Amino acid sequence: MPTLITGDFNCYIGQGNASKSTGDFEQCVKYMRELGLHSEYHERTHEDLGKESTCTYHHLFKDDMTFFLDYTFTNIPLSAYTIGGWERNISDHSPQIMEVS
Repeated sequence: MPTLITGDFNCYIGQGNASKSTGDFEQCVKYMRELGLHSEYHERTHEDLGKESTCTYHHLFKDDMTFFLDYTFTNIPLSAYTIGGWERNISDHSPQIMEVS
């Protein structure tokens, strides 16, 4: 079935804090791949998970505490996908902007 899952996963590859009871994020990525879904950002940039050149989250609104926490997993061809600019006065996250064909 055509599927698009997008949002703040609140985890990232290489996360040092193992206190989350949900398991590590690598298990989530593996499960998504088993379902035939890919991370649209990583598909387009050819960057490895955990080695992103941009961020989607500014912890405590700080420029020096940034992480890539927001993902779009899909099997739908997207006409466009980008991570928008960070607007400090709106959110501590950067938006994911996509166009579904």
